[in-house]
Amino acid sequence: MRQNRRRHDAVQHQKDVAHLFKRVKTGHVKATRHFHASDACIGCGICARLCPANAIDMVEGRPAWVKDRCYACLGCLRGCPVEAITYGMHETH
Repeated sequence: MRQNRRRHDAVQHQKDVAHLFKRVKTGHVKATRHFHASDACIGCGICARLCPANAIDMVEGRPAWVKDRCYACLGCLRGCPVEAITYGMHETH
């Protein structure tokens, strides 16, 4: 069951990334619009430190993406130690 969930998450991630690059490339949306930190975020700030564009500010212990600086490298998403950063739709529980 857990392995199926991981496979589904990986497929969804690939779709989200492909959608992101298509939209950014055509200039239809600011890349940061769909970045979110879930409730799993522990406020460690690693995402902000990893960002090569310095496009993440920590606001009240949560990451906030600065649209004018982010170029959607996805370093924050890949570097989050608790996988709290998502791109795409908010998860609801």
